[in-house]
Amino acid sequence: MNKLAALAGLGLALFASEASAFMPESEPIDTARWGAEPTRYFLVGVAFERGDDTIYGEDLLGDQLIGATVVYRTGDVGFGGRLLMSPKFERSSILELRGQIGLDLRYYFTYGLDWSVGLGASAEARLGDHLWLAYANLLELGVTVYESRTFAARLFAGVRYAFGGNLVNWFLVDPNGFDNEIARDELDDELDDPFEGFVRIVFQRRIE
Repeated sequence: MNKLAALAGLGLALFASEASAFMPESEPIDTARWGAEPTRYFLVGVAFERGDDTIYGEDLLGDQLIGATVVYRTGDVGFGGRLLMSPKFERSSILELRGQIGLDLRYYFTYGLDWSVGLGASAEARLGDHLWLAYANLLELGVTVYESRTFAARLFAGVRYAFGGNLVNWFLVDPNGFDNEIARDELDDELDDPFEGFVRIVFQRRIE
């Protein structure tokens, strides 16, 4: 009987050792990083923008740009773009479509509210005017108006400088784009007066 009990005990011990060999090892929890804010994430949302002399323009609807925005942010550096449109009833195209893409560097601080100061570079294609422009974003001040765990409403205002641009003559991008007098005059006006102010409000959701 003692031999039988010893053999049974030996069998159970062997079975337990074999089973433990197949059990996945649990990773230790880094308590220092538990609950910490992520440093890399996407910001997806909707943007409302007004710029240049249209900030106080009379055509509140036609001068308002509305569209989607996507930003990938890692630390203080962000890269992303916006696809904006605005009804322009005096234009034959009816809709003004702008695509914007850029890179920015920001410094975040808290003074009552959460603020940010940034600079960067961006490019913009204005298909309604058949041209594209390259900007140096000299200053962009942002403030967080509302924020939850994954959603935020932010207001931005700043100044940018158009340092380059040309007409969009590639028909696959802009079928109506060609070197005409109206488009050339619009481009010259933008480059002759390169400084532009802007105000933008963005509703963003963070995707980690």
